[in-house]
Amino acid sequence: QSPTGAYTAPQRLVVAKQSVFVRTSPDASYHGAWYEVGENKNIFKTAKAGEFIGYATGKQHYDAKNNVKFIEVAYKIGPLAPASLQSQIGVTRLLWISASATYTDQFSTVASMEARYPATKGVTKYYLPISGLGWLSAPGSRVVTIAGTRVMDEQFQTIGNVKSGVLMGYPVMSLDGHDAHFTLVRTLEGHDRWLASNDIQTQ
Repeated sequence: QSPTGAYTAPQRLVVAKQSVFVRTSPDASYHGAWYEVGENKNIFKTAKAGEFIGYATGKQHYDAKNNVKFIEVAYKIGPLAPASLQSQIGVTRLLWISASATYTDQFSTVASMEARYPATKGVTKYYLPISGLGWLSAPGSRVVTIAGTRVMDEQFQTIGNVKSGVLMGYPVMSLDGHDAHFTLVRTLEGHDRWLASNDIQTQ
């Protein structure tokens, strides 16, 4: 299993071939102990065989310690989500999954995915691709919160709060004053927002 070359391409649809861990970071050291599973732990969930995982962002990682190739997948929960996902409408997720053909299948069209895995029929109506997957795959092109922080408009008026671990968009510029450090971020929807630089990380 050589780590060289591309394991995927942006916008590919990724499906679990068999039961597989979906992770929040590309590290296979965790094996599903109860304290390793959940929102901010390494294991986000276990996907069932035939389950749609998300859209490849084009970003990949080779976990040399465990000899596992990972690809990053993303999705946004849309307004047509079923009752079980209603509370997550509007949420964008960035997750990692093994690129091994033993565990995952990749498709370039919805039709070919649904033909092979009938259980995925209709899921792309509410598991939506996020815009800008091309630029998302470049290093240093995405801003992710590393702490709960407030979101401000271009006039520095607070318009809301976000939790840690949220993909905000890409960095446009930074502003460093005597005691103020802010980064202007263009969101996936194309809005410009200021965030405290200490509360974010560029990946």
